[in-house]
Amino acid sequence: MNIELGLREAAALRQSLYLQTKDDSFEFPSERVRELRGIILKLDSEIEVELEKQQDTKDETTNT
Repeated sequence: MNIELGLREAAALRQSLYLQTKDDSFEFPSERVRELRGIILKLDSEIEVELEKQQDTKDETTNT
């Protein structure tokens, strides 16, 4: 399944998932929490890529 999100939507979703799982055990998390934390890591990676793209575009605009 693929879902397209804008940067702000992805960041909001990431924050919501983090808040949902922040108090759960890191040593012995439930299966659900492990899955949610995996999603958080995927979102983090994609958010970082998008921010780098935006920075590159900003740099190109500034240099021209």
